[in-house]
Formats: sequence, structure tokens, C-alpha cells
Amino acid sequence: MKTNGVFFSGEARQIAEIIDGTAQTALFSEHIKGDFSDAIATEKSDTFRPGTYPATLDDAMRDCQAIDITNLSFQGVSDVGAPWIEGYHSTTVYHHVAYPNHRSCMYPSGRIMTTANSFHPGGVNLLLADGSVRFVTDNVDLTIWRGLGTRNGEEKLDSY
Repeated sequence: MKTNGVFFSGEARQIAEIIDGTAQTALFSEHIKGDFSDAIATEKSDTFRPGTYPATLDDAMRDCQAIDITNLSFQGVSDVGAPWIEGYHSTTVYHHVAYPNHRSCMYPSGRIMTTANSFHPGGVNLLLADGSVRFVTDNVDLTIWRGLGTRNGEEKLDSY
């Protein structure tokens, strides 16, 4: 799959390449620091391994929500946020696959769904490419949330 966000490993983008518009393109969001323990499961900060092979983004969300996180055999990564200097899914990277504050999961073949999350009730703060910050609720329309994660999808996001 060709990446279509602003930041990703091994490539750089210029503002002119954000054809969706800088006010409609996400740069960064919050992510809770992990619990650093594989002996406990912390739903919002850990990354889980359902062990499935989802065919679509919606399948990945469904499979992630379906697991029993108290079963530690699904435990994946607990060291989210450290070391923060590394550009890796469990340190500084997140994706616009699932709603904000949804569980994060990883799947075989290196496919990862790290969500934006926070301790704020009901949503996350999102930095847009125009420099503004918006509070985006957990129940944002998923098409809009996914569109905010692209720079060149040509989505027209009227409100979010």
C-alpha cells in the first residue's frame, strides 16, 4: 500500500504535496505512554496481537475489539512512547485506521494499527498541517477521521 500521509519512514513531503489542504490534513496526535509491563494489559496504551489476517481496515478494527485483553496471550507491545526519538509504531507513530481512543493492534506480516489516544474524556487533540489544533471526538465520522490522515486523498471534509 502506498502511504498517503505527511510523515512516514524513509520519505519526506513538502507543503505543496498536501493537496487535501493543510486545514484538512493531520500531522500529529496524542498517544498515551505505555505501562511497560507484559504482565498486565492496559487497553488504551498497549498494542495487542489478535493473530488474525484482516483483509480490510474495518476487519482490523473488528478483530482488535473482539479479543479479550485480559488474556495475556494477546499482549503485544507495552513500551509505547519510549524511546520517543525512534519513528516506530509503538514510540511516536499512529494511524488513522480506527477511531481515536480505540485499541491498538498489530497483525502478522508487519501490519499495525496504532491509534491516537489520550486521557481527555471523549477525544484527542490533533495538530493539523496549517498549525491549528482541534479536539476530535471519539465518535468522529470514521470516513472523516481516515480522510484527515491523508494528504492526497482529495476528501472534502466539511466538518469534524
